[in-house]
Amino acid sequence: MLNYILDTNDFIRIIHNHDEVILFPLGVEGNTTLDFLRYTNYIDRICCIASIKNDDLNNVAQKLDHDLPAIPLEHLLHFRESGVVVVAVSSNLNDIIDKSLTVLGFKKVLFLKEETMKNIQEILNNLVSSGQAMFWFMNRFTKKLNELEYRIEEQNELCAVNTKAFSEYRNCFRGKKVVLFATGPTAKQYSPLIFPSADEVVNIGVNFSWRREDVLLDYLFIHDGRLKMSKEIAIESGFNRIREKIFVGRYPKTSPYNWVEFSENLSLDTKKFCRYYLNATNFDQTLHKDICYHGLADFGSVIFAAMHFALFTSPKEIYLVGCDTNHSGHFYDAKNSSGKEQALNVRKIKVGYSRMKMFARQYYPDTEIISINPVGLKGLFHDVYTSG
Repeated sequence: MLNYILDTNDFIRIIHNHDEVILFPLGVEGNTTLDFLRYTNYIDRICCIASIKNDDLNNVAQKLDHDLPAIPLEHLLHFRESGVVVVAVSSNLNDIIDKSLTVLGFKKVLFLKEETMKNIQEILNNLVSSGQAMFWFMNRFTKKLNELEYRIEEQNELCAVNTKAFSEYRNCFRGKKVVLFATGPTAKQYSPLIFPSADEVVNIGVNFSWRREDVLLDYLFIHDGRLKMSKEIAIESGFNRIREKIFVGRYPKTSPYNWVEFSENLSLDTKKFCRYYLNATNFDQTLHKDICYHGLADFGSVIFAAMHFALFTSPKEIYLVGCDTNHSGHFYDAKNSSGKEQALNVRKIKVGYSRMKMFARQYYPDTEIISINPVGLKGLFHDVYTSG
């Protein structure tokens, strides 16, 4: 039996009450619903646009101007338990879509009734006639102009900085295993002894992951915007524990953190220190294969830049350790068990991992991505559980 959204008030209530809302739009109904969400400023509450097949996605992405990433449902399996899928399609497609979503394991699926769609169309007509829709387009146009201005001003610098940082690493870890070591509580369960030979493993950490002293990090990724954290790392001699390079992401002008950077003295104190440019934190941003000429991914967490770099090196396998993608603190926090929360936008970070999976499948199909003891990412990559 299908579950329906009764009216527009019910629709808005659902958007407010659920943090992980995925929209499944097709045809006129899908376009109308997306227009309604963006003109009423609810679009930011939606995680992403979903489709059953990649072919459907191509059509959606080309026709809609929505500022939301379009992602196949097979890349959204880590939302099955916690997410809500809102289906906006012609009513004659409801049954077949419901069956497809049930097979994929999505627990909560809601359909917009025909009466609700008519009400949405009426509201949309009023928004267009009142000029609010034009106001939205003007704001979007201004935003796109600002982004273009940034790219023109800083593209040459970006290319020079990123080429210096990454050119030597292109395909350099082919045939090896890369461990991406984050700071979630499950990092405590990880043991480097799961790999018979340490020589075939490259350890890439983020932020305070170097606090696991039994895991020797070859590379560390951090971002300039975390000024307090940057000072703490330097004071606690975290830099000295990294065997090769410390990559420090520089934010572009379009980021609210662009004014915060490491002191230049730190880059003089150690030859390990290496800057690079990130993309702006846009969740519909384009991911580029060549990180020498484009910014690295930034979907709200430094782990994505590290993952982007790891894929650039073309390893055989990438292991995700401590990438818990929830609000449960860090492996080095004594208060983890009492529910200490991190300041993370979990739903957007989960979408970021979906985007990385799509990117990896397209450009690096020979690299397998493996989640060690996954929590928020369960079902997205190849899951492996250890007793730790």
